[in-house]
Amino acid sequence: MKTTIISVIGLGYVLLSSQLIAQPADKPWNVSATVRGFYDDNYLTRYSDRRDSYGFEISPEAKIAIRQEMTTFDASYRYGMRYYDDRNNNRADHSHELNLSLNHSFSDKCRLSIEDSFVVAQEPEVIEPGMGMLATPLRTDGNNMRNRAAADFAYRATESISIEPGYSFSFYDYEESGLNSRSALLDRYEHLAYLNLRWVNMLENTDGLIGYQFGVIDHNSNDLILLPDGSREPSDLRDNYSHYIYLGAEHRFSELFRTKVLIGAQYTKYTEANDILGPNIDDDQINPFVDASLIYQGKYGEFQLGVRHARSQTDLVIFDAEATSVYGSFKREIYGGIKGSITGMYQFSDFEDPTSVMNDQSEGFMMLGANLSYDINKFIAAEVGYNYDLLSSDVQFRSYHRNRVYWGLRGTF
Repeated sequence: MKTTIISVIGLGYVLLSSQLIAQPADKPWNVSATVRGFYDDNYLTRYSDRRDSYGFEISPEAKIAIRQEMTTFDASYRYGMRYYDDRNNNRADHSHELNLSLNHSFSDKCRLSIEDSFVVAQEPEVIEPGMGMLATPLRTDGNNMRNRAAADFAYRATESISIEPGYSFSFYDYEESGLNSRSALLDRYEHLAYLNLRWVNMLENTDGLIGYQFGVIDHNSNDLILLPDGSREPSDLRDNYSHYIYLGAEHRFSELFRTKVLIGAQYTKYTEANDILGPNIDDDQINPFVDASLIYQGKYGEFQLGVRHARSQTDLVIFDAEATSVYGSFKREIYGGIKGSITGMYQFSDFEDPTSVMNDQSEGFMMLGANLSYDINKFIAAEVGYNYDLLSSDVQFRSYHRNRVYWGLRGTF
């Protein structure tokens, strides 16, 4: 299998090199492709009976960016095929990632942003939108879909006050079905509406924020979930809505360095709990809400650090979890076409269980990744990388660790 992987990468180099057609520097589009070999020592993310595999991955991508005076439009599509030598059947996984964004300024005081992100994937960090809360730390076989659409509007009402409403809608559709399946536990609609009032330049280079959000989680699977007492209940047992209220600030240290901090409280009401489990069930929760980030983009590289504390959905038969997620990334050019990047995320989840079976249980999930690339020429780069995942859970037979290494070529035209 190792010889096959090397042959695939060699063929990829020939194909990439044969397509080197110089394009104008200001062209509105580009296409790229990645050919990689990899080794994964626990590709099923299991506690025991671990399975490891060599394999290869082929991933083409296309992007377009249109820039006009008042409007910008960006679109990208990425297809991934990952082949596992260890499997006897269905050896290849297929993934799709489509991203769209539109930004329009009606005037100096009024702007609108619209975006949509659609994926079909198996890995948790791809299914979940961006850094932050993960509903499941486990890999899920099948064509699992997630779509997130969002619209943000900003209107400068006065010299000092800006009004910023917004709304996002997400849906999750997992292929696995049946009792306590991924579909039963994680298929859902998520609505989030918000309104921020911004005090522009409240202090020098600092905007003040006061805001409110209203979120709804609507589980929509027809499959049942099995409770610890043996009863089988509909998935909407876990439906809830939340009110968020917070204060915050955005500070600009320079044009390259900025931070944002939101601090407040979240109130969550589980709307179906009393009707299904009885009137003695505690069906509401209050917890802190924190969303903060620090971003730098300059000559020393690109750096991001963030933290979020809020309620999060889970793939366990409980209501949800109060979770804290810390995430970060750093990338820069090291020397002479050699570039490096490091990413990381840690999420600690404290489970909320109205049956009290898992009320004192929690888990921590960590992901670390490192990548090193070398520009062979302006079109082709060689790369090598490593990813480490660790789940440490109080839930029996759930913990695991996973090592992944990869090596290959990336071409951009």
